[in-house]
Amino acid sequence: MKTKIHIKVGDVVKIISGNLKGSIGKVVKIQPKISSAILDSIPNRLKRKKNQTDLKKIPRMIHTSNLMLWDNILNRASRVRKVTIGTKKIRFFLKSNNIVSNDND
Repeated sequence: MKTKIHIKVGDVVKIISGNLKGSIGKVVKIQPKISSAILDSIPNRLKRKKNQTDLKKIPRMIHTSNLMLWDNILNRASRVRKVTIGTKKIRFFLKSNNIVSNDND
């Protein structure tokens, strides 16, 4: 069964909980099996294997439930609703009724 995710690659989102709360960034990659996303603005984490001195940079994954879409016109995070007009689905912000713009659309 495919999991539903409310964000897409290229969306600008705000982190609403966790250590990085308040950070804003663009979604680079989504992994739907574990409901996680990678943002461009958050720093990578460093990982070291046992008995080795070299460090690996691993992108930090954020669960999609901790992300909220960012409305550039209001400069605040907002919930999103989907409406079908004809055969096309359109996402829009609930607080401002602005259509969610995405670089990939």
